[in-house]
Amino acid sequence: MKRILFTRCTQHIIFCFLFISLTQICKAQKLHVVKLPFIQSDELLLDYQISKVLDNRINKEYIGQVNKGMMNKKRDAVTEDSLVKSLSTFIGRSFVKSNPEDKYILSVNKLWISEQIRMTKEIGFLELQFFKEQDNVMMDYGICSKEVEKGGMDVTKGHGKRITKAIQECLIEFNETKDDVVPMGLSATKDLNVEYYDFNANHLKEGFYANESDLLNGVAVSYGNITMKEKGKKHKSYIIKRASTKKKIKDLFYSDGTDLYLNVVAFQYNAQSFVKCENRGRFLFFRSKFSDPNASAAFGAIGAIASNKERAYILDTKTGTIKHLKDEYMNQLLEPHNELITEYVKLPKKVDDKLILINKLNELEEDE
Repeated sequence: MKRILFTRCTQHIIFCFLFISLTQICKAQKLHVVKLPFIQSDELLLDYQISKVLDNRINKEYIGQVNKGMMNKKRDAVTEDSLVKSLSTFIGRSFVKSNPEDKYILSVNKLWISEQIRMTKEIGFLELQFFKEQDNVMMDYGICSKEVEKGGMDVTKGHGKRITKAIQECLIEFNETKDDVVPMGLSATKDLNVEYYDFNANHLKEGFYANESDLLNGVAVSYGNITMKEKGKKHKSYIIKRASTKKKIKDLFYSDGTDLYLNVVAFQYNAQSFVKCENRGRFLFFRSKFSDPNASAAFGAIGAIASNKERAYILDTKTGTIKHLKDEYMNQLLEPHNELITEYVKLPKKVDDKLILINKLNELEEDE
């Protein structure tokens, strides 16, 4: 009888573990696909041709985030094909070219959509740059930027139409002004390939940022008056709510104009708070307590202890990536600096130890 109960208990634990793991895998795989519809209009006549589309975005993995379902869960948004193929196809099928010999290169520097808090408000921005190649030199004909804020019952379904409308407006504006532009010569290999964000944590706009890209591009929104309640003693966290509705804020970052806070709900089970950035430099350091109620339920006291460890998160302000600072990632960051690797190997590898090494890494980054 005891053996049967033990077997059933073991099976239950294994089932819970597999369920949690598979749930997280499925969540990670879900993407929202944005299609760019073709436009049929007699006004779409260009006296030039886009011979090539360049994807010059820093983050090329997705074009933003949307809120899906009753719980407004965030999903990464991607175009149906690669951005280059999607835009090339859209431009080729939507526009008529009266002078196909006048060829330009179109660089997509920025393309980002972001739904703020709920599905009824969306912010997006687009930045296109026009070039012409002459004698192995890229001639810069200027930048066209569009920013849109849209409201409605469900803005998620309209992202494709708004993107194509913004592209259409940029192409038509360039059609009307290109002959008046005095182009500037650029190095095709150096100036066109922007690989990093230009971000300074000491010059933050006050407000909320839905995601990493919004933060690094300076796209902040305000929700009016807010309440901020401090929790904890040694390592503090903060509950931030709207003063009017008492609703918790779901954006990924908040800045009061001086300090930067990370909403750990995006990375941890049942998290309800923001944590303050503990340093300055390329690699921004955040720490939090990890609490997983599913682990406690499945594995009892052992699960509860394991689920309350301190964790560190790093935002790389050059690439726009934010990751849990596990040993593997820490070694990857320190790999170019043998002296830091040697020091890290000797340390207990606690969160405080990682902060010390990250600060040293930031100092080396500043000296380069």
